[in-house]
Amino acid sequence: MEEFRRLLTWPTDKHAEADIRRRMADALEGLGAFDEADQERAAALICAVAQPASVTSLLTQASQMKAAGQYADALGAYEMALNTIYPKGSELHITIYASLAIAAYALGRLEEVLRWALEGIAADPAQRYSLSLHTMASAGYRDRGDWGRAEHHVMQKHDQALAQGRTAQAVRALGSLAGLKREQGKIDEAFEIAERAERMGCGDIRVARLVKANCYLNRGQFAEALRGFEAASASPASWKPSVERRMQAIISTAEATVYLMLDCPVDADAHLQIAAAGMGSHPKLGVWVRATCVWRDAVAGDLIGARRQLDEFEEALTQLRGDRQTLTRVTSCLGRVAMRIEDWDQSERLWQYFLATTITPVEAVTGEYFLAETLIQLDRSEESRIAYERAAAFGIDTYYARLAREKLQTLDL
Repeated sequence: MEEFRRLLTWPTDKHAEADIRRRMADALEGLGAFDEADQERAAALICAVAQPASVTSLLTQASQMKAAGQYADALGAYEMALNTIYPKGSELHITIYASLAIAAYALGRLEEVLRWALEGIAADPAQRYSLSLHTMASAGYRDRGDWGRAEHHVMQKHDQALAQGRTAQAVRALGSLAGLKREQGKIDEAFEIAERAERMGCGDIRVARLVKANCYLNRGQFAEALRGFEAASASPASWKPSVERRMQAIISTAEATVYLMLDCPVDADAHLQIAAAGMGSHPKLGVWVRATCVWRDAVAGDLIGARRQLDEFEEALTQLRGDRQTLTRVTSCLGRVAMRIEDWDQSERLWQYFLATTITPVEAVTGEYFLAETLIQLDRSEESRIAYERAAAFGIDTYYARLAREKLQTLDL
């Protein structure tokens, strides 16, 4: 901070000032001065907008907009920069494609994610700068349920990273592959791949640790899952404070989820506070945190407050249309809220919506189990049996699959 403030005393143009203030904001965030960081980002954006339109000024504007959570505006600025830049195929040119895909993903615009990722890969035939683009292409295909193409792009990133001597990126790619396997219900395979990535002992092992923690959670090993999330939290931090803050918020939300599954709302509180501070303004992740907070209220016994928030949330679900991952996260929380307040009609609607939205088999098992539990309360025992059977029929050995099989045995008695 001392060095950045000294730099601002020197004569400089608005572009340089915007860049200095953006970096100052990162440093302030690292010091925990979040309000001051927001003020510096706002000042940086004013400086960037004041510049004549050029690739440099447009990229500066887009960067400030993204840092401020203004992803739609950032997307427009990145697209203008893409149309302005020359020569094509340069590192900066390909980087803009990646930035476009990332901004589109934050907004849940999955078709645009694939468009920008695939166009960027095509514009880089030598595959020199495409690691981030393969990540985004994989994310786009994953949210379509196209597991083959999603895995293909992750492995493309892995192979290119190794060829370029970028072991840290290769480790991250292995972690992403493990995540894809887990979501398909291949939990043992996912765990083995994640352990292999972790044993490489360098680079970004946090992704692999998160996959291992979620594998434990899927198996119903709750104590092991909490230790796994703690290990992920303690992994080497991102160099950028805002990124680290968001990752810690994601992990905290996952930890809160475990405690809520165990009916321990007080233990979830501290984690939800961290999550709200780190992701509250994010267009996708912030909604997930707020839905988890409603679940927390229901578990804590505030049924009136949970009912009010549930009604407000259900009306807002249409705004998330097309963003499958956020929808499944949110409806999973809200479905559990509806069950807590014993609104079984609303519970059925939410779990049916969850099942119509999710593309991951491991989540579908959970949805079928809770739908079956809801249908029992509605005295629709035969439909409930069918839902339990669907949960068991996936052939995935998860906590909720085992519960479904146990319920089927009870019904047979």
